[in-house]
Amino acid sequence: MRITNNMVFDATTRHATGHLEKLFGLQHQLATGKKITRPSDDPTGTDRAMLLRGTLKQQEQYGVNIRDASTWLNVTDGALDEAHSVLNRARELAVRGANDTQTSAERRAMAEEIVQLREQLQVISNTEMNGRFIFGGTMTIEQPPFTMPYPDPALPTSEIVYTGNDASMDVEVVPGVTLPFNTTGADAFGDAADPDRVFSVLKDLEDVMRSGDTDQISTQIGRLDVAMGRVNTERAVLGSRINRLDMLDTRYADAAIDYKERLSETEEPEFADVVSQVMQQESVYQASLAASARIIQPSLLQFLR
Repeated sequence: MRITNNMVFDATTRHATGHLEKLFGLQHQLATGKKITRPSDDPTGTDRAMLLRGTLKQQEQYGVNIRDASTWLNVTDGALDEAHSVLNRARELAVRGANDTQTSAERRAMAEEIVQLREQLQVISNTEMNGRFIFGGTMTIEQPPFTMPYPDPALPTSEIVYTGNDASMDVEVVPGVTLPFNTTGADAFGDAADPDRVFSVLKDLEDVMRSGDTDQISTQIGRLDVAMGRVNTERAVLGSRINRLDMLDTRYADAAIDYKERLSETEEPEFADVVSQVMQQESVYQASLAASARIIQPSLLQFLR
């Protein structure tokens, strides 16, 4: 086959262009901090990066879910702590009121404080977080879960009733696994069928305190203990859930670090290595240009002759 000057020129130009493209690619890695800027740069690495990004996004969403649920649980625990303090104060008053040394006026004063405690407990039971009632079950925005259907004192009842439901709100913590994070008003304070629901106990305590019946006052102490035990039980459940979510949050945070490191290894170049390659490629490119010049120059002189 006859080697023409055009063939020589095309070949040397093609080789020099190839070396220049490699040099440009390495310089681009240094400029962008990425060794994959398009799928064709590394198809396998691109697939791996997409998988890592998808997994990382999923892990981060689980982390957000867990932190939101943890916040809800902590707000609930704080409200139950306040409720326990209210009931404990009512118990202290009941113990004092059951003592025969107390006068009728002193018991009436205690009864008035119990009224205030009952109202405060209603405020606590209607605690909101971001505009949502935490003790309403899944009925978090319709209305306060604990209401007085007949607020007019002239009407025959002043009973505070639960208008929420007993449904749980769950958060997905791992694929296919959920964890309930709410406490219903019925669980925390007793439902309508519970004889020791907190609002009934406090109302009965107020009534017997006004009547001065020390035996009945003593009876209310036992009912208060039941109500306080219910609150403590719910707090224990909340504590176990908070601990579990904290452990999961730590696990996901550690996993996120690992996935980000693996993504960095896939997408980001080792700068020291790339700098070394740039220097080598520059030498190769310069050598290619020099060789091309030596080959093309005689051919050009022959052409001119």
